[in-house]
Amino acid sequence: MKTTSLMIRTPWLASLVLAIAVASGGCGDDLPRDDGSYVDTQPDTEDVADIDDGCPGALGCVCTSNDACDSKYCHPVADGDDLCATPCKTGDDQGCNDGNPCTKDECLAATEEDKDSTCQHTPLADGSACSDGDACTTSDSCASGSCGGVAKDCGDGNPCTTDSCDKSKGCTYADNDGEKCEDGSACTGTAAAGDACKSGKCAAGGAVDCDDGNPCTEDACDAKTGCTHKALDGTACEDGSACTGTKDAADTCVKGVCDGGAAVTCDDSNPCTDDGCIAATGCTVTDADAQPCDDNNACTVGDKCLGGSCNAGSALGCDDGNPCTKDSCDPDGKSSGSKGCANEALDKTPCDDGSACTGGKGLAGEEADHCVKGVCTPGVPKGCDDSNPCTKDACEPATGCTVTNDDGAKCVPGTDSKCDTGGLCTDGKCKVVQQVGCDDGNPCTTDTCDAKTGFCAYKAMSDGSQCTDSNPCTAGDACASGICKAKPKVCDDGNPCTADACDPAPATGPGGCTTKNLDGKTCSDGTVCTTKDVCAD
Repeated sequence: MKTTSLMIRTPWLASLVLAIAVASGGCGDDLPRDDGSYVDTQPDTEDVADIDDGCPGALGCVCTSNDACDSKYCHPVADGDDLCATPCKTGDDQGCNDGNPCTKDECLAATEEDKDSTCQHTPLADGSACSDGDACTTSDSCASGSCGGVAKDCGDGNPCTTDSCDKSKGCTYADNDGEKCEDGSACTGTAAAGDACKSGKCAAGGAVDCDDGNPCTEDACDAKTGCTHKALDGTACEDGSACTGTKDAADTCVKGVCDGGAAVTCDDSNPCTDDGCIAATGCTVTDADAQPCDDNNACTVGDKCLGGSCNAGSALGCDDGNPCTKDSCDPDGKSSGSKGCANEALDKTPCDDGSACTGGKGLAGEEADHCVKGVCTPGVPKGCDDSNPCTKDACEPATGCTVTNDDGAKCVPGTDSKCDTGGLCTDGKCKVVQQVGCDDGNPCTTDTCDAKTGFCAYKAMSDGSQCTDSNPCTAGDACASGICKAKPKVCDDGNPCTADACDPAPATGPGGCTTKNLDGKTCSDGTVCTTKDVCAD
């Protein structure tokens, strides 16, 4: 193994290396290092040439005499170069103390091969108690020859201290004055003055305001739960309203709520004021302008308030629309014995009953409209007959005589034709609507009536003239020699799966071609790619 610049500068480590090498006889010509590698104790010529110039004299360096070593001791190595080491005396543990609490330090007795004693450092068993010299660890114990412990927990659970650890002093606690905290009381600490740290302790902040503004609760504070509000009963209070509470019925607490007493009376008995009450100020009186009122005058209507007083409206209309009464008004009933309108009945006084169908100009006395005990009695009826059989003559009271056409009424036509047998009123005139019946029911003849004789005449229409035989199962109807002839209608729809026919007079519908599905019938769908074709739906 080749080693360059080897320098073992720790005395106890060099001694340990040599002791282990001596005790175990080494591993070949090597000595172990701290990092697990080994020191070549028998360097060849090339190895010696490579050793750093600064090595000679230091512990672990190759030597040829004691004077060559700083320790003045050149330890002989079997089958290899001697190395500088630290000598000791048997039983002199102090001389071999490596400062490691997890090794057993001792001086090995000289052997026949090694005339001088050497130090040996044996690791203690894992778990052996020790002290690593760090006040911030606890439960120190040895493990693989090293002493170590578990980090000490310095937390004191106090929010008003900063907890830390000093390796020489151990746990330290610095006050956090001014920091926010919670003193555990629900009755302290406000937004303006919260709980805060002082001299390492949580100092209470400002007291919590538990006043709920309710005169009917007893306010207090419980450190655990906070504000409490005990409901009061029967205690006098003020509900804040000037509209409640009287001498006989004042405001009183009921189950923690201020119950308003009796309502204050604000009615001033004036119909032209609006009486009210505002909780903050009390009774209010405002003019109720334009509000209906009564000025105590039976001969005025629509009286309205203005400026807190009732002003008279317009004069009461006592005209009852009856031309046979004398109308007047008594404002207070002193002159007539009753307030308001009076309507005295008249007799024999000319009047107008409002109907254009009675009385009229030029009539007098009972023939004309006249008053009878306060009632306008109609005169004689007005004549409206215009002698026209095709009009209805009547009279409307509002407008007088009316004439309306009596269209649709039967009448006798005033003609000389023997073919005319009846008339019908149309547009107020009698028009012929019935003649001698000459229709022979043949669509291929022209039917006429002779006005002089009243006999019918029938003339055949030209061949080829269009006609209809009223049979839905024929087509191409046309006149031939005065007769309507036609050909049978073709109803074949070209579908092998239907039975085609023609019904001239079905029970319902206009008649004509019909089709019936032949489901199950053998057929051909026209393609050679299918077999056993059969009709279906």
